[in-house]
Amino acid sequence: MTALVNTVVKASGRDCFWARALPGVVAEQGLSHVSGEGDFSLLQGGSEIAEFFTLTAEQMREQMLGTGAIDAEKMDRALNLLSEPSFWAFWRRRGSHLGPASRISASGD
Repeated sequence: MTALVNTVVKASGRDCFWARALPGVVAEQGLSHVSGEGDFSLLQGGSEIAEFFTLTAEQMREQMLGTGAIDAEKMDRALNLLSEPSFWAFWRRRGSHLGPASRISASGD
């Protein structure tokens, strides 16, 4: 999904991560007493959201492969993970930027 966002979606002029910059934009306006809240989702393989990402990636497959950001073998492995209930993914913060989805499996690898 990172390849999808970093290539096809970005090339279309959209920014799926605009909300992550919002606190900084608000802070730069000199406003006070500003607060907010947020949440995040865990993605489990085989779930409805995993199926959504699978269908999206399958529809965008040729465009994603055409960018060279991902090859067919890696994409197939990623799509297979999305169907495995032992696959868990979430976004994590690494330094000052958000890193790619992380994998935790029930088998501990």
